[in-house]
Amino acid sequence: MDLENLVNNINENLDDLFDDDSSFDDAVLFPLQEGLAHSVIYTEEEEVARGGEKKIIRAYDHKGKRKVAIARPLDESKEGVERFLREAQITASLDHPNIIPIYRIDQDEDKRVYYAMELLGGESFGDLIHKYHSKSEGVLEDLLEVLIKVCDAVAYAHTKQILHLDLKSDNILVAPHGKVVLIDWGLAKIIHDSDELYFNESEVGIEELNDMTRLGELKGSPGFMAPEQAGLQGDKTEQTDIYALGAILYQVLTGMAHVEGGDSQEILKNTREGKVQEAKDRANCKVDLSLNAVCMKALKLEAEKRYLDVNEFRSEIQKYLRGFATQAESASFAKSLKLLYFRNKVRCQIILMSLVIIGASTFTFIQQLKASELKALAAKENATTAKENAISSKNEAEKSLELYEEERKRRKMLRLKMGDAILEFKKSFEGDANLEENFNKLMVGASIVRSRKFDFEGALELVELALRNDPDNANALAEKGFIHLIRQEFNAANQAFSKCMTRSPHIFVLLRVTQKYSGVKPDDNEQLSLKDLKQYVADIPRGRGWLKMYVLNHQSQYYPDAMRQAELVKFYLRFNNPKLPEDFNFVYDPKKRSLDLSNNPELLILSSLGGPNFTQSSMFDTLNIKSLNISNTKVRNINTLNTLDLKTLDVRGTRVKLEELCRYANVGTMITLPGQLDFEPKKMKVIERN
Repeated sequence: MDLENLVNNINENLDDLFDDDSSFDDAVLFPLQEGLAHSVIYTEEEEVARGGEKKIIRAYDHKGKRKVAIARPLDESKEGVERFLREAQITASLDHPNIIPIYRIDQDEDKRVYYAMELLGGESFGDLIHKYHSKSEGVLEDLLEVLIKVCDAVAYAHTKQILHLDLKSDNILVAPHGKVVLIDWGLAKIIHDSDELYFNESEVGIEELNDMTRLGELKGSPGFMAPEQAGLQGDKTEQTDIYALGAILYQVLTGMAHVEGGDSQEILKNTREGKVQEAKDRANCKVDLSLNAVCMKALKLEAEKRYLDVNEFRSEIQKYLRGFATQAESASFAKSLKLLYFRNKVRCQIILMSLVIIGASTFTFIQQLKASELKALAAKENATTAKENAISSKNEAEKSLELYEEERKRRKMLRLKMGDAILEFKKSFEGDANLEENFNKLMVGASIVRSRKFDFEGALELVELALRNDPDNANALAEKGFIHLIRQEFNAANQAFSKCMTRSPHIFVLLRVTQKYSGVKPDDNEQLSLKDLKQYVADIPRGRGWLKMYVLNHQSQYYPDAMRQAELVKFYLRFNNPKLPEDFNFVYDPKKRSLDLSNNPELLILSSLGGPNFTQSSMFDTLNIKSLNISNTKVRNINTLNTLDLKTLDVRGTRVKLEELCRYANVGTMITLPGQLDFEPKKMKVIERN
């Protein structure tokens, strides 16, 4: 029974416990709700920063349960407090991720004003710039990205009709995780705007807000102030902030201020007079010309010569970071092309490699074609002993021609595909004004280069690619006409020249040639007879020697007949040496690959007709000779023979400069008169013979 009584007593005690009116502390059960009832909002801990107008104190926010920064004015006079509240109201009106947010503007129980804002860690932008230049910490691109974020904040403020007017690197904070915040809007100015006011004029007038600065004190920071802030006549506008951004960029690039002086007054004087040394000229500073141009444009003495708005300034920095030319630099086409290459190395290298492969395959084909031609000619000579051999050699020659035509068609298809690839490549850069403007120049220039390599089909494809992009481009039409003229496609040349003759007067004289020979040879798919071809070359106007050289080289590609080509070279020699008689000594042996021009006292010139553009090209290239005899002639200059791979060269009785010949010419054996050579050449064998 004792056990039963014990249990009953326990039950009674438990009932009494739950029937009791006592309760737990609500602060323990509901801490978040109780926190809102806390009479003290902020508990200030320690001062973390101090400036000319205010001090910053770390504090604890009891209601938000977080650390915040409390700003209090240093000047507690009515004027000082008004300036302080002005800054707080302006900053609070700006809602941007790169502008410090204001949590509360209020006064405490002692009637002292304050405002609470985000507590920021990290370093000032000025400290980061100093570390970059003094300790090589960080990279330029990261500093420029910080400046771009500052530009975003300033551009946003300008849309709200607010100027900062105290932009400097020390007013930019960079948190460890990369957040960038623009602070200190104490000198900000509100621009009049009849459509929208950002403060209630009945409470605080805009003029009052703008004029709340200490009487007689400088409004800004020397070294970052624009000339109009430093006393030069002029209103403060968006360009005033752009000047300060240019000063910050200058500091980023050089680690120095853009204006210097012994004291503030001298700095202000130099600012008013525009005494700014270009960033690129600073000692020990390697400044990119693009950024130097951007910086110096933003720092122009006259506000109207600076950037129109902050977005334009920011865009210039972004162009540099992305590898584009800046507008301020006015970059040349060559630099724009270089930047294009560096922005797109892989794609450019693929295209260049494709062009190299096409060029190499073309060269290989031509060499194979010439070898086939020589083989066919050898077979033709052997055919004199047997009819079967004659038929075989003829078939082989015809087969070589067929092979040439097939290769031409194959290359044309390949180039069409390549052209489509280049146009597709160009489309991927739509919006790049420099590329769009210079695309046709690039294609026409590449066409001219291919022509100088005697790749006329490749040249034609490139110029037609330019015309696909701009059908009325005069330069492309003129170049197309030249190429058709070289290929003896006179109707096509006449059509191209007719479209551009009013814009390219220099082709008028060639129109007469195209019109004449389109009548002589109406079909562009055929070639002129040798007789008509000689007359055609003679009709090409003076000053167009390069065109004559192109015609000669095109003939060697299209018409693989060595003897016909030799006749054409003979004609060119007489054209260059008009005193040569019609029956001058010219003996060409395609089997031995030799050319004998000896005993021609009227022979003076072996140079090409193309002038200075063809100093590395010889008219004998098309004959593929290995032996040349120019003995007993008056030839003196043989620079154009440097391209020939000669096994023997006979210079007996000539005025050739042998020392120069031994230095540059690619000759295996040189034949001279006894005593004609007074030194021992190092790279070639010399045979003396009477």
